[in-house]
Amino acid sequence: PWNATFQEDDVESKQMLEAVRDLLDEDLRSICVYYYVDGMTHDEIGRIFNCSGRTIGNRLVEIKNRIQPLYEETL
Repeated sequence: PWNATFQEDDVESKQMLEAVRDLLDEDLRSICVYYYVDGMTHDEIGRIFNCSGRTIGNRLVEIKNRIQPLYEETL
């Protein structure tokens, strides 16, 4: 999923995705994909990771907190 193709002039999006990839460990990247791309619920993802839906919710907050500074830098 991280080998997506971009328009030649879409360098900013590619750089942003690469930065996000570098900020998150494999588990957090997977949670991100399961939730935002696959549309899975917290509980569904929790079953995959053998934890509660609440824990997945906390991980999603962690993801947002790590990624938010990247967006602020681009504004």
